[in-house]
Amino acid sequence: MHKRIFGIENEYGVTCTFHGQRRLSPDEVARYLFRRVVSWGRSSNVFLRNGARLYLDVG
Repeated sequence: MHKRIFGIENEYGVTCTFHGQRRLSPDEVARYLFRRVVSWGRSSNVFLRNGARLYLDVG
């Protein structure tokens, strides 16, 4: 039997309104939440020190 790596995947969805003003687009929210990840890893798809994969799924 082949050795396999198993893990858990979490997915989150977000939306924003403020006193009836315009909502933020999903792109705006994603860029804000991942700004430090992109500045550190130069991508929104990175591997962390503990081996975890952190990425932005836009599809």
